[in-house]
Amino acid sequence: MQKVAAAVCSLSARVAALEMALADMALDLSALNANEPTNSEWRSYLSGDRAIFARRLADTIDEKAVDHITALYRDDQRFHNAADAYLGEFETLLIRRAKAMTPIILGAC
Repeated sequence: MQKVAAAVCSLSARVAALEMALADMALDLSALNANEPTNSEWRSYLSGDRAIFARRLADTIDEKAVDHITALYRDDQRFHNAADAYLGEFETLLIRRAKAMTPIILGAC
């Protein structure tokens, strides 16, 4: 019985540590919605600057967090694959949004 209790405590401690680590790594994506993208940002995106929104997000977090994410992306294959999948989905959403907005943006030029 003591072994089971110890295992449960150990598991609970590991889950708590994992939750804290994930919370520390979490990014506040709401910063992207703080201000709508400008026409200039959309023109840059439509002209091929696929990193414009990533830079915008990076500008909202501190340098230490950017360095940490860069290291994880470089060194942790699971994180790398998850990030690529997430960014691919994000890119798809941006493409849909850009297609919906293209006439408005082009008319504003």
